[in-house]
Amino acid sequence: MGDRRRAAMPDDAVHQEKRRLARNMIDDAVARGRTPPLIVADAGYGDAAEFRQALEDRAMTYVVGVTGKHTAFTIDAQRTAPPYQGAGRRPPKIHREAAPTLKTLVMAAGRSAARRVGWRPDPAAEAAGSR
Repeated sequence: MGDRRRAAMPDDAVHQEKRRLARNMIDDAVARGRTPPLIVADAGYGDAAEFRQALEDRAMTYVVGVTGKHTAFTIDAQRTAPPYQGAGRRPPKIHREAAPTLKTLVMAAGRSAARRVGWRPDPAAEAAGSR
């Protein structure tokens, strides 16, 4: 059957999450002078706040998927400060209600707020346009 040799793992090899491997690959590309114009990732990466923060820290343009379970406040959400008790520092302004889920926000916005985003040419659309 032939010689089946297993490649030995280096002694210093350790497990790393995919999002950390991706971040290291991005950093390696930037170090070589190849800054990506856009990072696109699925929710496996986008759900990780650490990964999104790493992209923010590097001032990178990105589009990542996230699950609808994440929460967010709308731009017009109001924060208010609890009543001041007259002692110590004034309390900071806070949101009085929990942030809605992204799914709730998307459903409330409705279909008219959605827009299709493509990341590669649509062959059917190109063929229709060439007739």
